[in-house]
Amino acid sequence: MTRAAALRLASCGLVMAAVACGRQAGADSYASDDLGRKMRVEFDPGSRVRLGALSGVTTQAGERRGVQAMIESGVAYRSERRFGKPGESIRWQFDHRFAWGYAIPGLRSVDGVPALDASLYAMSWLRHADQSYLLLPTERPWKVAFPFDVGAVVEVGRVRTTPAATGPEILRVGVARSAIVLDPWRTAKPGRSLELGMGVRYDLELVGDPGLTPSRTVHRLSPFTSPSARWRWQDQAGRTTTEMAASWNPSWTSERRWDTRSMEVQARIERVVVAVNDEPIALVVDAGYARHGALKGVPDRDELRVTAGLTLGVQLR
Repeated sequence: MTRAAALRLASCGLVMAAVACGRQAGADSYASDDLGRKMRVEFDPGSRVRLGALSGVTTQAGERRGVQAMIESGVAYRSERRFGKPGESIRWQFDHRFAWGYAIPGLRSVDGVPALDASLYAMSWLRHADQSYLLLPTERPWKVAFPFDVGAVVEVGRVRTTPAATGPEILRVGVARSAIVLDPWRTAKPGRSLELGMGVRYDLELVGDPGLTPSRTVHRLSPFTSPSARWRWQDQAGRTTTEMAASWNPSWTSERRWDTRSMEVQARIERVVVAVNDEPIALVVDAGYARHGALKGVPDRDELRVTAGLTLGVQLR
């Protein structure tokens, strides 16, 4: 066996071992029926491969688009780390999302590309300390209680296209977004938090009429002027999850003016209704609203989406 072949075999072995370890679930996640057959009854909504089909109503600038089908997909993975003894421990929770978003095939936008909203990668982390405090490192150190968990969120490569009822087509690219968050809820439980953040973001908007060839590019920069809030909750068994988020995005544009009208609100609830071979299928209700500030020659645009459907979540843990 050549050295290259051995390295490839070892790499495959490591990948397979990682996948196997990632799919392990605790014994408490399973229950047995009267015949002794084991069935999974607890799930991890933070670690899954998602594939869903929803339908609902979308509107833009007050113009109803009718009932549309929506396909959503993505990969999520959650990891946790705990240090220290009970009462003095520190817990870290990391949530990763890859290629996470949705597409509406029936709505064509931006040179025929379906309407979509998807992020290449997003990550959030939250640190909980049983004894949270601030320390002033003076000659005689002074410690005071600090009633927040702390964390951060990062998102790169968000692409958004929307059908233009009238006017030019716009491709919106969220190049990067980052925020520092504080959580006054301090639950120390997976998937439960109240995150209040302030962050910076850089976005691009490609504007063309018709199509994007040629197009002009508008740069947007929010220099730590973008507040956000997110509340999320899941039950102990991971069968019900709820998330609500809102952000306001004041930004300085390359058109040499401030835009203070851009904002976004989202709400979602999922409830597992059945599991097929231990893989949960959830009923989903999802809603979102976005306002995009005006550009030169383009007025404000409002978007509203209300959808419902089913999502399959192949478990990674």
